[in-house]
Amino acid sequence: MCQSTKPLIFLLDDKGKITVDSSGPRVRIGIRNRNEAELIGELTTTIKRLLELSNTALSLENCAHIARKQGMLIDEDQRDCKEAKEKAENLMTLLGEMEIPQVKEYLLPLHGKLWQLWCTKDKELYHLREKGNRSIEQHKSETETAKQMIRQKQFRKAFPLNALMRSVLEILQTHSETHTKLYFLQWLNVALDNLNAGHLENLKEKKKALVQNKKQQAPKSSSLKDWQKEIEAISREINDCTLGIEHILREAGQIYEALEEASPMKDTLFLSLPHIAADLMISGVPIELMDGDVSYVPLRWVAAVFDKLSEKLGNKRLFVLSVLGLQSSGKSTLLNALFGLQFTVSAGRCTRGAYMPLLKVEDTFTAELGFDFVLVVDTEGLRAPELSNKSQNHDNELATFVIGLGNLTLINIFGENPSEMQDILQIVVQAFLRMKQVKISPSCLFVHQNVGEVTAKDQNMEGRRRFEEKLDKTAAIAAEEEQCSDVTCFSDVIKFNANTHVYYFAHLWDGNPPMAPPNPRYSHNVQELKSRILVTAQQESRGSIMKISDVKFRVQDLWRALLNENFIFSFRNTQEVMAMSKLETMYNSWTWELRSHVQRLQDQLINQIQNGKIQPLETYSLEAPVAEIYEAIKQNLEKYFNEDPESEVLVQWKGNFNNKLIILKEELILDCQRKANELIHLKTNQEKLENKKSGYEKELLDKSQKLALSLNGTELSEEELHEKFNPLWEKWVCDVSSSLPPAVEPKIEVDSESILFDYFKKEKDMASILENYSGEMFEINYDKHIKMNRKSWSFSTMTIEPLDIYSTRFRMEKSRHLKHIPWRLQLQRYMKPSSKTWENILMKTQIVRCWFSGKKFLKINS
Repeated sequence: MCQSTKPLIFLLDDKGKITVDSSGPRVRIGIRNRNEAELIGELTTTIKRLLELSNTALSLENCAHIARKQGMLIDEDQRDCKEAKEKAENLMTLLGEMEIPQVKEYLLPLHGKLWQLWCTKDKELYHLREKGNRSIEQHKSETETAKQMIRQKQFRKAFPLNALMRSVLEILQTHSETHTKLYFLQWLNVALDNLNAGHLENLKEKKKALVQNKKQQAPKSSSLKDWQKEIEAISREINDCTLGIEHILREAGQIYEALEEASPMKDTLFLSLPHIAADLMISGVPIELMDGDVSYVPLRWVAAVFDKLSEKLGNKRLFVLSVLGLQSSGKSTLLNALFGLQFTVSAGRCTRGAYMPLLKVEDTFTAELGFDFVLVVDTEGLRAPELSNKSQNHDNELATFVIGLGNLTLINIFGENPSEMQDILQIVVQAFLRMKQVKISPSCLFVHQNVGEVTAKDQNMEGRRRFEEKLDKTAAIAAEEEQCSDVTCFSDVIKFNANTHVYYFAHLWDGNPPMAPPNPRYSHNVQELKSRILVTAQQESRGSIMKISDVKFRVQDLWRALLNENFIFSFRNTQEVMAMSKLETMYNSWTWELRSHVQRLQDQLINQIQNGKIQPLETYSLEAPVAEIYEAIKQNLEKYFNEDPESEVLVQWKGNFNNKLIILKEELILDCQRKANELIHLKTNQEKLENKKSGYEKELLDKSQKLALSLNGTELSEEELHEKFNPLWEKWVCDVSSSLPPAVEPKIEVDSESILFDYFKKEKDMASILENYSGEMFEINYDKHIKMNRKSWSFSTMTIEPLDIYSTRFRMEKSRHLKHIPWRLQLQRYMKPSSKTWENILMKTQIVRCWFSGKKFLKINS
């Protein structure tokens, strides 16, 4: 040993601290009667120095031959492992020929921009945010067509399969041995990490340098935008360069969905894709439930995978365990410790979306536990800085989906303070109350990580009590708002007991990583939690354990219910929901005063125009009469924001509502000006027409005489006379009508849909309710429902009087959403003196359309 060239450290137990030359490769250190801290410091310094002198750094792979000499078993020596490694290396040869950012674009094209656009269109079917002036049916039809076109594009890009996807699918399909598939996926994952690790590291360093440079420079508005664009570009490139097994399996899912929707022929590939995913899931490989890039569930693909699972395993019983928590709170680490899983763990956003591995219960325990498999759902962290712009909606949707899906949800909290999760749980409860068609009764356990004090549970008893009280109070308020009389506390919606469902965990490491050993107390805490999970699972198995087919339908129903919800997820907590509801009620009341005032002003202008007392209007002439009431409403709004008890919550919407009021005033003034000027223009043209009437008669007579003289002595048939006369008549009519504006058919149905849909935007899935509800036929009683004012110059104003419930002007006293909102619909139409029949038909059509819209909303909200 002394003749070896390797550095050596000799620890001498018979000597105390000794002074020797420590510059060489051999060092002697006395340990007798030494202070432990001093000795460790000396050892650390010596080891660092000797490592710097040594240049023989070896990887584990390079140490394999030494391990073989020592008789160790090496996985890489097994036939299956060698074969899988060769196949993975062959694929990497293909990828090595391309730039890293181009791999996703050209080899995995389906789940990129096309899939994101499809998700946007699919969500638009439920939210109708871009409806514009189209009817609901027309907009939904156009959106469905756009979705089909996107699927067609995906189908054309997918086939023929590129070399990467064809090779991967062939390997996963042809190898029946599970070990070979798992080895292949593991080698491929390692190779992909090695491929993009260097490039990703350079991009992250570049981003870090940009951030640091910006902090040192004085901020300028012009340069700030350029800096933000550069940061966003780097972030997108980092996302494009991130490549793993999950992206390849996600691409397989999109190939399946494109085949199902766009291909009339279902080939063997179509049938094999869910089969491959189900086999991997049975083998323990996590399958993506929610796409982490677009936060969307590919329902067709997920349903097909569950169908294949049921076909392969039988319709077995599943206990669904999900985990939820803030980013970097230790969710994946907890699941790994509980069940021996291998979820990626690191600081930052290491999990994206939601993944579901399937765990088999030993046959000896299935009868006792009451289920055959555990489906674990791991999710990405909430309140992620990367999603700051859309974090609130995204987090609320994800939390509602995960808690609703699981029989039991582990709510993971880093530290003792649950305030962030408290806000999210309030929204989840109210969302569940609004999803009355989804019958769910989840449970939850709270796990507080990194709480080292053994008496933490006793010391935090008062905090837990207040936490439960807060949840109970907000659940009761939400239940009252959603009219759920059977809900009085939080546990009526999500089963929770503050005394038995809260756990405090020590830190995972006993010291500072990376050299710190695991904390034994953490392992003890994990075992306690696991026992509690199994007890809860046993209790659940008596009534609410689902089978594989039930889980599939639960995913479908829950996700569709989430898509239908277009109101609640944009708020932070129940307090914000209540404050916004009250604010909108007050705002609608005030703006109705403004609308009524402008309507009265418009009526006065119509009378003046009819009497010929007014000239074309300018905007400024209408602003003065509106200014007084506008300022009064503005003061009321300002006073409400300043003096309301919820003013601290309301302040975030103050600027938005002020802008809405300004825009409403301008729109009302411009609309009033436009209608008045159109009426003036029509009246002027009609006066001109009357003045020219005698001239047109004389001109017609003269031309007719000339035509008759030119045809004198010629015998013509009736048809030939018409051929000579008609061109003259058409030219004259064209000259007369060219000065009149074309008649525009009013879109009564579309306008009424838009108005009512806007007022009832808080209601869930109003589009479907409007589409599916049908009312009784309405018969018009002219004496009862219609007052007709008609002037000789053919302009008519129809006012529908507030006589009974069948009138289209009504007050919605029975409505729980729009109390005391009067509806006044005034229909205006330009009529020719001889169009009495058309006038009656048009009037009936308009009134029936308005009545149907009003009747539907009265029925729905009474």
